[in-house]
Amino acid sequence: MSGLEQRIEKLEKQTRFYKMGFFGLCLIITAMTTMAAQMPAADIDAQVITCTELRVLGEDNKPAVIIFGAEGGNVGVYNSEEKLVAGIGTGERGGYVETYDNEEKMVADMKAGVRGGVVSIYNEAEKTVSRLFAVEFGGSIDLANNQGENVVDIYSGEFGGVSILANTEGLEVVQLRADGSGHGEVSLWDRNNYGRTLTPFAWYRWQR
Repeated sequence: MSGLEQRIEKLEKQTRFYKMGFFGLCLIITAMTTMAAQMPAADIDAQVITCTELRVLGEDNKPAVIIFGAEGGNVGVYNSEEKLVAGIGTGERGGYVETYDNEEKMVADMKAGVRGGVVSIYNEAEKTVSRLFAVEFGGSIDLANNQGENVVDIYSGEFGGVSILANTEGLEVVQLRADGSGHGEVSLWDRNNYGRTLTPFAWYRWQR
């Protein structure tokens, strides 16, 4: 057998070997793919999932929870009609939690404010009717009418508690507070800003 014939025979053997190896590799890949497809989700251990948006679907195949990375990270919870009913995310000063009715109107939220936390309650017109928040000397509660105008303020002042009542025009007409001596005071005003202050001593008339 000539040298050329020997080289041709050797090349044919190598070709048959590579073909067998290629088909074997294809069989292995096919088997692994089939096993992975049939493997239950609980058996898949993923330490880290990297994505820009993650959706959790309900039994009706509609989004129930959506986690997305926009604006620092947000989580949205949806009802069966795909309406947003709750949200958790990041705001200007920190985190926030919001709740909505079935029409996606905000009914309450809790967020970070200037001096601490702020809790707000909204009416059906999405006007703020109640707020609980932190002020310089402690806590504060605001109550508003359906137009969002404050009618009651209760807060911690420098010398103690302060309560303020306003009329329908937004004018302060009653104030209860503690003074620097530890005495209580009650002030009353008419709509023209004239009034009186009651102290443990005599009444006196004064104008703001």
